[in-house]
Amino acid sequence: MLVLLCLPALVLFGARPLAADVADSAKMPVIVLAGSEDYPPFEYLDRDGQYRGFDVDLLKAVSWAEGFDLVIKPMPFTQATEAMAKKQIDGVLGLNESTTDKSRFAFSAPYLTMSQVMFVRQDTHYLHNLSDLTNARVAVQQGDIANELLASVHPLATVRVKSQQEAFALLLDDKVDAVVANELTGLYYLQQIHKENDLKIVGDPLMTNPYGVALRQGDSAVLPKIDRGLAELHRNGTYAQIYARWFGRSLTRSGLPPGVLTIIVSGFLVLALAMIGFIVWNRSLAKMVQIRTADLAEVNNRLALLNSEIIQAHDFKEVILNSVFSGIITLDLRGDILAINRAAARILGLPQEKFLGKPLLAISPFDKLLGAGAFGQDPVSGDWEETVNLWGRQRRLKLSLSALEPGDHAKSGFVLVIADITDEWNMRQHLQHQDKLEALGQIAAGIAHEIRNPLTSIKGFIQLLPTKFHDEHFRQSLVACLPDEVNRLEGIVSEMLDLARKKTIVRQIWSLSETVERVVTLVEKSPEARQITFDIDIPADLNVYADRQQMRQVLLNLLLNAVAAVNSRPAVGGRQGKVRTKAWQADQRVFLTLEDNGSGIPPELINKVFDPFFTTKPNGTGLGLATVHQYVTENNGEIEIESCSGQGTVISISLPGQEGVD
Repeated sequence: MLVLLCLPALVLFGARPLAADVADSAKMPVIVLAGSEDYPPFEYLDRDGQYRGFDVDLLKAVSWAEGFDLVIKPMPFTQATEAMAKKQIDGVLGLNESTTDKSRFAFSAPYLTMSQVMFVRQDTHYLHNLSDLTNARVAVQQGDIANELLASVHPLATVRVKSQQEAFALLLDDKVDAVVANELTGLYYLQQIHKENDLKIVGDPLMTNPYGVALRQGDSAVLPKIDRGLAELHRNGTYAQIYARWFGRSLTRSGLPPGVLTIIVSGFLVLALAMIGFIVWNRSLAKMVQIRTADLAEVNNRLALLNSEIIQAHDFKEVILNSVFSGIITLDLRGDILAINRAAARILGLPQEKFLGKPLLAISPFDKLLGAGAFGQDPVSGDWEETVNLWGRQRRLKLSLSALEPGDHAKSGFVLVIADITDEWNMRQHLQHQDKLEALGQIAAGIAHEIRNPLTSIKGFIQLLPTKFHDEHFRQSLVACLPDEVNRLEGIVSEMLDLARKKTIVRQIWSLSETVERVVTLVEKSPEARQITFDIDIPADLNVYADRQQMRQVLLNLLLNAVAAVNSRPAVGGRQGKVRTKAWQADQRVFLTLEDNGSGIPPELINKVFDPFFTTKPNGTGLGLATVHQYVTENNGEIEIESCSGQGTVISISLPGQEGVD
């Protein structure tokens, strides 16, 4: 009797280690079983490396009851089956008898029946069985047998997660409507986090399977020991103690909550007493009833007036929505259409009633514009323009999709604003074409102007050549001037080709500070930069994603312009020339500024500095800053200039940073 009393304590508090040494096998027979490494609360290694779980404690108790030494080795299932085939182990814990190959295994009597059930929140009263899950959001673990159960439910918003813990977290946060999971695993996890009173199990078990110990087929010595031990544990109550330790009490299934019957009976008694009291005191309360009736009539009139105002406000809102030029569509969290105004229906070419209640993604052209995951865990949002085919016509649409967030910041749906800007877009395209033609004319005029000067010099020498050829001074001037003029022509042509040629852009991640330092070192060695101080303030770990050679040319052109601007400023009080380069990162973009204290640019010329052939330098071609602007734009960047005459210039460039690269 003393042994039986001590047995549960020994099991519950781990009297023997998980991997007991088999050195005492001469005294007791040894049975070696395998178990899962991570299957709480049945078999798992805890944080201290101890092998624990319901199955572990139960089989320990069986070994003590039957007098054999037990060794449990944690290993994956595939490794366990190989070990059993090599007779390195005798069996495997916790296998499903109905889904395991019975030709290879002999099963003990089932010691646990596990069910797949439906968990919902306590305040959910409309879900009871699988058929109720239509159009519901259901979380289920990847690879779990519950996926097969849910395959017959259509339509169903299934949220597949990596673990049942993650599924219950979504249910507790009201991000899904239900969780289909193993009942005992769910009970164990909810008790661990003290949330068992927040959820309930509804309906009957969806699937029930027996679990037991799988042994080698034909092993007649071990199987009877385990079956006898399990029977003894059920008889003496040890099984119930182990079960209670790991699983505790069950969640309340949906139905009549405890105490409701008492409340109903008490209510009937109170009602009977009230009726008796009403009959007895009817005459004395008649006047009070009349007063209350008058009050209720007044309240009813107020409610009727309020209801009328609400209806008028709703009708007024409908009038406003149907009067605006832009199309407006409101959606629920799943993307189904709740309301649509006349403008949206007119743009899409169907009556309003054809859209209500339908998924937006089932309507052309939104099935192609938004994609299947538009209203999932990471919904689409923002403003954009698209050219679509509507009933055989090409239309340009401007769309804006945003979430509806009331005061509690929880999403309640979405609103989609649509505008047909086809006419405006066609006008923009026409104006852009006109701008291109105008720019082409300006460039042609600039080329003609730049080429005319050297050609005039060359033409003059050629016209004088027959009469002045024997003049030594003329020949020296000819030899000195013609190469310069030809080189000038070649430079203009080369810069034009660089500006117009479509080059292959090689974007890569590179260090901005290293490149800036090299370009600055190159520029400050020039004679023009001897009296100028260069200051660099760029973090060493700041990287950009762009074509390195193009950006090197951009930096060189801008620094040379800064040097020229500093040297051209009036000398006031011996002020020293300075060129400062600074960079930082914000919102996945890298921002670079080049600041000088040179002569500056007049305000009326700021908007022309990037135009081809515009220059304020006596010998400039006007293509340097045009090339800079082209290179920055080709690398998904932006460039701006702030300047004022006599106060220096600040050039700001933004480029994609390393973090913005997919």
